Amino acid sequence: MDNDELEALITKHLDHFYLQRTQSLDGLKLIDILGYENPCLMRAIGTYRANDIITSALTAHFDSLDGGIFSDTFFEPIARVLIGKVIAPDESAKLPGQPLWKKLAGVPGFYPLLIHLMETKAAYSKSYQAYQDAWSRAVNRCTREFIGGFCDESGTINWVKLVEFNSGNYDLDKFVA
Repeated sequence: MDNDELEALITKHLDHFYLQRTQSLDGLKLIDILGYENPCLMRAIGTYRANDIITSALTAHFDSLDGGIFSDTFFEPIARVLIGKVIAPDESAKLPGQPLWKKLAGVPGFYPLLIHLMETKAAYSKSYQAYQDAWSRAVNRCTREFIGGFCDESGTINWVKLVEFNSGNYDLDKFVA
């Protein structure tokens, strides 16, 4: 496979990856992400802005999803093109990073090339930009909902209310007017 074909393959599958992430963000609600944060820890480390709590919760939410999304939309399809079969999970666990991609592609410098192409293609792709826009909308939407439900009129977080919700699996409608 030459560099142009590889570039096209990476672009195609990065687009799928970001499309999947964008779709996940578009329907996301505060209740979907609030459980990822520990309010006591947030208070202890000095997090006092709703936006910081929401950004942290969204990041934690996607950290838990991204491995599967990346594997399904990027890693496996590219591996299938390179070697014509699905990689067994135990095989990919035994050979992380450079050794795995060297085995798949049969080229010693493939992994750095893959990373470079991912970086340059992602930054300029429409799907990446759409994902960034969806991320901003989700942060704003969830921050607005968080402020309405867990901040007083002055904007101060009501930590007791947040802890009660987070640890009690309460109905969000009870907390957010």
